[in-house]
Amino acid sequence: MPDDWDWFWAGEHGRDRLLREEVESLSYQASAASSRANRMQSQLARLQGSLESRLTALSKAFDAYVELGDVREQLAGYPDTSAIRRDVMAVIEQLSQGLPAGPIDPRGLDYWLPYATNAVTEIVAGGTGDRSGGVGTAAPLGPEAKLYVVVAVGALGKGELVADRLPELLISDRTLTGNQVLLLDAVVAGVYGPALASLEPAFRPMVQGTDPAGWRDWIAKAADTTNEDQMLTWLRAQVADPAPTATPAAGTAKQQSSGQQQPEEQQAADPRAPLRQLVSSMIGAGYGAEGALLARSRELRWQIEHPGQARPEVDQGQEAVDALDRLSHYARTLPVGSPEHRTVIGWLAPGLLTAIDPLAAAPPRAPAELSVRTYYGQVDVTAAGPDAGRAKQVLANAEASGVVPPGRLYGYGIAAGAAAVLALVTALAGQPVLAVLLVIAAVVCGVLCVLQLRARQEAAEATRIALNQVHQQLDDGVQRAKKADLAAIESIQERARLADHLRLRLTDRTVADQSLTG
Repeated sequence: MPDDWDWFWAGEHGRDRLLREEVESLSYQASAASSRANRMQSQLARLQGSLESRLTALSKAFDAYVELGDVREQLAGYPDTSAIRRDVMAVIEQLSQGLPAGPIDPRGLDYWLPYATNAVTEIVAGGTGDRSGGVGTAAPLGPEAKLYVVVAVGALGKGELVADRLPELLISDRTLTGNQVLLLDAVVAGVYGPALASLEPAFRPMVQGTDPAGWRDWIAKAADTTNEDQMLTWLRAQVADPAPTATPAAGTAKQQSSGQQQPEEQQAADPRAPLRQLVSSMIGAGYGAEGALLARSRELRWQIEHPGQARPEVDQGQEAVDALDRLSHYARTLPVGSPEHRTVIGWLAPGLLTAIDPLAAAPPRAPAELSVRTYYGQVDVTAAGPDAGRAKQVLANAEASGVVPPGRLYGYGIAAGAAAVLALVTALAGQPVLAVLLVIAAVVCGVLCVLQLRARQEAAEATRIALNQVHQQLDDGVQRAKKADLAAIESIQERARLADHLRLRLTDRTVADQSLTG
């Protein structure tokens, strides 16, 4: 506030100024105080939220600790298999390094893992791998143990030794489990040697059980189109002969140009890596229902050790897929003409043959009908000619556009003649001025008459040109319609020739596949 003397000596306007400055100062102070209050409130909210999140995380970690104790009590009811799993991992590590490994002691437990690992050890060492349970047991291997043996031997680079066990593991009504997909991918990649052809009996019932409509849908999905011609073209590409491969010299030069990157690329594309991951997951799965408890305990330990943090996504492996969809994946991704691609197409050939006739059956097509746009209207034309009624109307519009009304021509002509006669009469009557004016009027009307006559001639020429253009446009439309009909006929013929070619190639693939599978 201003002091008393400033207020006393200030005039009326000065007092208004002092009051206005004081009001502005108080307003600024209030705004600054409001900003500080908002900042403090925001900081308090963040602090409160941070405390709440930390308390929540700690609460969840405590709950996880309590639940982990319950899980450990449940695990106590199962035999301790951790030592067996460690022994198995050690044996697998030795075998992967090419070192010999001895049998694993099952410690009196009815646990399939040590027996299956002993079978793997025997197979890798050159034995047959007793299918009745491996070393030291007469119990037959169950489905999980059989899968483990085949996957482990393949992961160790000895897949050819267990290739004869693959068909039993890949039997499916229509849906492939995640493990079956992983195993089939490894077979296609050559991990188990040239064993892909031997799997045809496992897929034969599925191929035979799919109707032609189902195969049409399969082709449409694989080719990513619903157009029959494009679907047949895609099929032709699948049965094409293999492209010429590079010469050995070119391959050597390519490896030399890549330098030290070639081993890294091969390692990045190692088809056995998914098999090794599956082996590790099967070993860590535990004994029977113990696997779910072990997985839950690992998750709880993560929550306890990392409170408030999101656990990284655990790889759940390959999901179950439709078997035909997986074969479609191979047909799209494998090099056309490669042995694997030819084998897959050979499996599918009997079913694809049933879809050739529906795809090749050309539906009756109506004659091509085109719309010709002219300046005077639109006319629909076919190969037989234009629409008669509409063409007549358009031609009439063209003729009417060039018609000049005859009234002005006749009017100017009559006016010129009348003015000339009156000019003669007035000249004879001794009125020269009027006669001159009438002569001028007669000349003007004559000139206008000549202009009207020329306009009529120009309009007639324009009408003739317009009619010629309309006729030419209609003739061009008819020719285009004829070409379209001819192209449709040629397309039908080409489709029939392509269908015959596909029938021949697919039949050859079917016969070749049957000869390979016996």
